[in-house]
Amino acid sequence: MQAYKTIDEQLHLLCQPLAKVNEGFVSPAADQSHTNLSFDPVSGRIYARWIENGTGKQILALNTNEQKFEWLDENFQVKEKVAAANKSIVEIEQAIQQSLTKVGLSPDKFPKGMSYEIPDYSFAGQAIAKLDSQACANWQKYRNLANLACQQTLTYLQAVEQVRIWPHHFDTGIYVEANQHIGVGFGFAMADSMIDAPYFYVAAYPLKDKSFGQNTLPNLSDGEWKVSESWHGAVLSAEKLPVDELENNLDKVAIFVKECVDSFFLLRE
Repeated sequence: MQAYKTIDEQLHLLCQPLAKVNEGFVSPAADQSHTNLSFDPVSGRIYARWIENGTGKQILALNTNEQKFEWLDENFQVKEKVAAANKSIVEIEQAIQQSLTKVGLSPDKFPKGMSYEIPDYSFAGQAIAKLDSQACANWQKYRNLANLACQQTLTYLQAVEQVRIWPHHFDTGIYVEANQHIGVGFGFAMADSMIDAPYFYVAAYPLKDKSFGQNTLPNLSDGEWKVSESWHGAVLSAEKLPVDELENNLDKVAIFVKECVDSFFLLRE
């Protein structure tokens, strides 16, 4: 799992230029969702958002297989590439800023910073080495699982939302106001202070009341509850989800979601 955590951090840093392009060229949203990203397991690309340049649409993506940034047109044809291997993030951002002119966009709109901060990774000032191919393949499998699990959860909640990667915390996630009382957050997160491994989470957020009552929480088939004054939810570590067992993992996550969400519906002051 350490190799996965390492590539998670590397990709987190590498995705910041995508978020900056979104910030500079996509209409802003109050919740900052205009900066978020998406992962396509078919191409192995992490996409920013579509941008209009007056003559058509284009999108910037990080090709995780080739470790290159790619500008694609609306026919998904690559029009411009920026190599990312063995370059520092500063060098990469400078090259992407220079590429803006070639795709009909103004380099002056590329922001210097963002409204959030990410961890100060030890390698942030160094050249980012070529990504480990096996670790990258495993990262793609887990993020594909996350995409599928998010869609599965949306169906369970009968909701329509985008499955996106948030560049701040780098989680693949969704948020749904399940009823008039409760919002439900679900996703797949990086290892952090809550749990030292990547993990799925389900969390409830009160919409009308300021807090939830002290209802007895049911035992979970997999995962564990993590409840505090500021967070009411549960986590399921990826260590319990073998990377090559997609169908079994989806079933485990589905049970985890159902057990958590069903208990949320019973929450009251």
